[in-house]
Amino acid sequence: MEMMEVRQVIDRASAQGRTIWVEKNQALLERYEAIVGVLRDGKIHHRAGKAGREYVGEERNNDE
Repeated sequence: MEMMEVRQVIDRASAQGRTIWVEKNQALLERYEAIVGVLRDGKIHHRAGKAGREYVGEERNNDE
């Protein structure tokens, strides 16, 4: 589901008085917006660091 669809669900749920749907989809929309913001800024962070995300198996062990 893309952000535009989530906004439409929020609008429909709000019009129908479905507060649970509004709350759940609002939380989903906020997560999507945060992810898009990180991607646009180019500030991607991975807990394992560069070596942890670029190498697998034996490659990782050889780099250390």
